[in-house]
Amino acid sequence: MANKKVVISCEGFKAKRQEGNGYTAGEIKDILGLQEVGYETEQGSEPVFADSMRALTLQSGLTGATVTANLMELTTEERQEILGIKVQEGMEIYTSDTISPYVSLSWKLKCSDGSFVHYGFARGNFSVPNSSASTMEDSPEQQDQVELEGSFIPRQDDKVLYVRIHDGAEGFTEQAFLDFIHGTATEPIPAG
Repeated sequence: MANKKVVISCEGFKAKRQEGNGYTAGEIKDILGLQEVGYETEQGSEPVFADSMRALTLQSGLTGATVTANLMELTTEERQEILGIKVQEGMEIYTSDTISPYVSLSWKLKCSDGSFVHYGFARGNFSVPNSSASTMEDSPEQQDQVELEGSFIPRQDDKVLYVRIHDGAEGFTEQAFLDFIHGTATEPIPAG
């Protein structure tokens, strides 16, 4: 019987501001307090009918993804970096012309055997999160948890939307993975 493993936690949430939307590229930043993370891919599929039946299905490939991350908090600096807010005299200022920068994103899932599965999304941006809080009574629930939701698209130069890799894969190094996702790699992945 093959060994079984399960994901037991998520960690290592990193973002890097990318060029575009009036921003210059930044540095890879660790964003602490990741509690939950997930994504949904977008893919077009259209049936073609002939002779009164479905003859084939046209696939458009992966066209995008929505990434959702729940965090304990976002600092003012993190909000500047990944949401594009302005700060004046310590105040976070959200205006009608606030446009989020493009970012690359990565995280890893820890498995029960101590290994990790790494995920990286090449290009997208986050919406400004909503906020909600209430007076706590006997509930230990966290108040005003930050839920980020972002729309990610394929990177233009190599069409990479996202990468998933287990750290046990032959040739894997975490640094090469981070370089590739966040745009510091010198060699693109060959097409095919």
